[in-house]
Amino acid sequence: MSTHPPLDRQVALVTGAAQGIGRAIAARLAADGAAVALLDLAGSDLEPTTSDVTQSGRSALPLHGDVCSSTDWQAAVAHVLAEFGQLDILVNNAGIAGPISPLLEYPEDAFDNVLAVNVRGVFLG
Repeated sequence: MSTHPPLDRQVALVTGAAQGIGRAIAARLAADGAAVALLDLAGSDLEPTTSDVTQSGRSALPLHGDVCSSTDWQAAVAHVLAEFGQLDILVNNAGIAGPISPLLEYPEDAFDNVLAVNVRGVFLG
């Protein structure tokens, strides 16, 4: 029987990693043995998630970027590959709900933003 964690020597990238589900996923991946790159918007506080990962004895790479931007995706992957030499797992977790309002009053720009994050962001990943 192996004594290595199930994700030993794996590298994961988690989007939306600053809080909530993304933070929990990053902590679990680290507990299971993975090094974890953490991606969230500029200005997001990735320190708590970084601490969760490193407390498991795994490497964390905090990164800021917008999942709606192909340039930011390319930069994030380049940073992961430069730091770890590989990328094995993508958790494309970033997502937003948008405002709650009646359909006829729903702001068009908010709709565009929800689609950009929840659809385009996943596609680019």
